[in-house]
Amino acid sequence: MLWPFDIFQVRNDGRVLWLEAVKSLQDAKVRVASLALESDSAFIVLNQVTGTRYHFPDPAVPWSALPPENKSLRAS
Repeated sequence: MLWPFDIFQVRNDGRVLWLEAVKSLQDAKVRVASLALESDSAFIVLNQVTGTRYHFPDPAVPWSALPPENKSLRAS
């Protein structure tokens, strides 16, 4: 089974690194929160089904402030 949400790390030098795929946007939020504790990088979550990209340029933003899946924070 392919999970529809890809998590990418935007490195400080501008490179983008694929990290993993997860099954839901909520799982992605939890995983990015965990990764943000170890890194000052930004993160992108890509919904493969809709093509929506969720940008998390400031991992310190409380996840409760993030919109539900049908909206996006700086979605593109």
